[in-house]
Amino acid sequence: MEQQITTLTNHVNVLQGSHQTFTEQYSSHHQQLTTIDTNIALLTHRQDSLENQHKSLMTQMQTLIDTLQASQTPPTRQQPARKAKRTSTPYEKTPLKDVKKRFIQPSAESVMTDSDALPLSDEYYTESGDISDTGTIENTYEASEQDTSGQSSFILNPFNWGNKPQV
Repeated sequence: MEQQITTLTNHVNVLQGSHQTFTEQYSSHHQQLTTIDTNIALLTHRQDSLENQHKSLMTQMQTLIDTLQASQTPPTRQQPARKAKRTSTPYEKTPLKDVKKRFIQPSAESVMTDSDALPLSDEYYTESGDISDTGTIENTYEASEQDTSGQSSFILNPFNWGNKPQV
């Protein structure tokens, strides 16, 4: 029986040690949970504070944008309401032939005096400076004759662009 009492005493001691360890662990875990709860409360408060700062900054930014846009765009003036005034005298009508004279046939003052301008008459200047009154511009380029390997060919293009001698 003594052996049983000793065994039971040992079991009680082990259980008391386990209980003490469990109590210490529980206390440590409880302290950790309390610290976590405190940190969550601090983070929640910080998040609320940051959200309020964000709202405030967005409001300030929108105010700045509105101010900048208002300073960039010219102020719009309200146009007064205007009504056409009726007069007892009708407007003066201009005859069509006067309008044609004014806009289609230029006056003598508006005639170009530039030396390169074409004359108003049927006279045209040739390239040599001679006046031709035939009513057509004379072609001052003449057909040239080239001798290629004993055979002649006529080239009508004075600059010989794109033409090959005809054989």
